[in-house]
Amino acid sequence: MKLLQARISEIKTINEEVFSMRLEFDNSFIFRPGQFIDIKVSEWDSPLLRRPISISRKISENEIELLIKIQGTGTKQMRKKMIGTEVDLIGPLGNGFYLDDLVKELPLLIVGGGIGIAPLKSLVNELKSRGYKNIDIVNGFRKEPYGKEGFDTFNYHEVDETKEGIFVTEFVENNLLNRPYQQVLACGPKPMLQILSKMFNEKNIPIQISMEEKMACGIGVCLGCAIKVKKDLFNYTYKKVCVDGPVFYGDEVIFDE
Repeated sequence: MKLLQARISEIKTINEEVFSMRLEFDNSFIFRPGQFIDIKVSEWDSPLLRRPISISRKISENEIELLIKIQGTGTKQMRKKMIGTEVDLIGPLGNGFYLDDLVKELPLLIVGGGIGIAPLKSLVNELKSRGYKNIDIVNGFRKEPYGKEGFDTFNYHEVDETKEGIFVTEFVENNLLNRPYQQVLACGPKPMLQILSKMFNEKNIPIQISMEEKMACGIGVCLGCAIKVKKDLFNYTYKKVCVDGPVFYGDEVIFDE
């Protein structure tokens, strides 16, 4: 984790809610797929807190891309920034996806929901660089799908949930549940992650889930992003998404009833 300065090298509109932003650093920026950065969005005190943003993908050794959904004051201010603007950030933060135990020859399933596709782009690029080929990818959207570049080099499916009348979880259950995956890796809304975790836990297939929680500090001090996880067979404890996650195994997370 470092306090860093970067320059905005590109901003592109994806749709009315989503935009991409590229940040350029003076030196190389190294991260693991699934990690995030905490950006100071204003030069003033409003909003006071930084905004946690997933790192979408690496463009070069010193340039990264973010995929950002406009959800409030902070992200609205980010969208209005100009190319060349200097930004203050902390990162990389958190624990990303655990890839070292995966086997190249065995199949993987990757599932994204909405803006949850952001960290999956760097994940897919990393797996591709390691020689993985047997990967199914499913991304679900409530509005018009976007951002398939990089995903479509594998067995890729887009689910327009409004148009097709089914959720991405239903697509997985109806079409992919019986395939012999070594692991599932997913990022998206909590209800999606809860359903997928239950689905694959019952089949004894490990699933890694990148949790989306509101974070204030991003470094584990404020405890605002704590989630309930299993401690042993009968007890539970709490872990902080910002430092212990955001990636957890689905069989350890206790979702709200």
